[in-house]
Parts: sequence; C-alpha cells; structure tokens
Amino acid sequence: MTDYEELLASAASGLPGQGGVAMATDAAAGAFEAIRRAADAQAGTGTGLFAAWMMTAAEAADGRDALTQAVTAMPALPSSGPQLAPSQAGSVARALTRLLCAIAAQASHPADAAACERAAACAQRIGELLAQDTA
Repeated sequence: MTDYEELLASAASGLPGQGGVAMATDAAAGAFEAIRRAADAQAGTGTGLFAAWMMTAAEAADGRDALTQAVTAMPALPSSGPQLAPSQAGSVARALTRLLCAIAAQASHPADAAACERAAACAQRIGELLAQDTA
C-alpha cells in the first residue's frame, strides 16, 4: 500500500462529518497532484506511452481542480508531497475513486457532491487509462 493509499484510507475512516470531509478532500487533492507529477515525469521517458501519460496528467489536474468547486470542503491545493511511482498511480486512482464516491454520497451541499462526483470520474478514467496500458 502506498503512502497515498494509506492517507486516503485514513481520510475515509474520518467520514462522515465536516472535519472528515475536509480532510478527505485535502488528501484527494494531494493524491491527484502526485499522480499528475508522476505522469508528467513518465511522459518524457520515451516508453511509447506518451499519450496515455499525458492524458493521465490532464485527468489528474482536472480532478484536483474539480475539488476546488466544493463549497464546504474546498481543499488546500497541495504544493508538494511524497513522490509517487508511476506504477502506483493506478492503485491510487482506484482508492481516490472509492473515497470521492463516498464523499459525494454524504455531501450536505449539492456543489460538494457535484465536485466530488466530477473528481471521482477523473480518478476512474485515470484507473482505466493505466489499466489499458499495463494489460
């Protein structure tokens, strides 16, 4: 289990509750940023998967940015965090999808639910992109 998967699991254990939601959206934004950085780094390695990694980076940025539309649990945008190996991005994306779907289901404000649903969709697409490229 990666550092980010542990962080997301810890955040999920804090749900429900507004403090737990805020912690979870912070953790999710950090995980999206880690995926984006890993994908950006991997895109330039000449592995033949340039398009998939660039699409992953774009989805991660979209997911991170979607969370800023939350009204009651707007995350702090991460500036740094633990490094994520590209091979771990898919499992982190799957953990993000689960967490964000749980937050959306419990959201007390429609904008929070919409933001988390949009971010969960981005995380799901990341998981699908990376699953296709490792199959």
